[in-house]
Amino acid sequence: MTRFLIKRLLLTVPVLIGIATLVFLMLHLVPGDPAQMMLGESAPPSDVADLRARLGMDRPLYVQYGSFMKGVATGDLGTSFRTNRPVTSLIAERMPATFELALVSMLAAILVAVPLGIIAAVYAGGAIDHAATTLALLGISVPISGLARSWRSCFR
Repeated sequence: MTRFLIKRLLLTVPVLIGIATLVFLMLHLVPGDPAQMMLGESAPPSDVADLRARLGMDRPLYVQYGSFMKGVATGDLGTSFRTNRPVTSLIAERMPATFELALVSMLAAILVAVPLGIIAAVYAGGAIDHAATTLALLGISVPISGLARSWRSCFR
């Protein structure tokens, strides 16, 4: 069991590196210039160039990637372009609400899925089993944004 856990923990390292790399690439593939967006459309090109230099956006991509990965490894995720606050503090602020939402959604899923699974098992192959399976597939297939909209509309 210990060996299995160690193996799993070691396998998370390449996964985390892959996720960090994908985040870095997505940030650089998004159209637009963050410096231009921060300063506004009417900002002089010299101010935009100065901000790009201060943010390190004028350096080669591989140097930016190295700095990004060093920051990720040390827990320094940089400063938000939008709020000009440390990203780690923004994440920490929202972490309690995120955990609460995850816990409530997990609890709701368990409260629905376990009884539904038991009922489907008792009536295996019958109409109730097929209805439960269809309901489960619909629950998995509905896009999250659609669920969020319908969930919000219940509480208006």
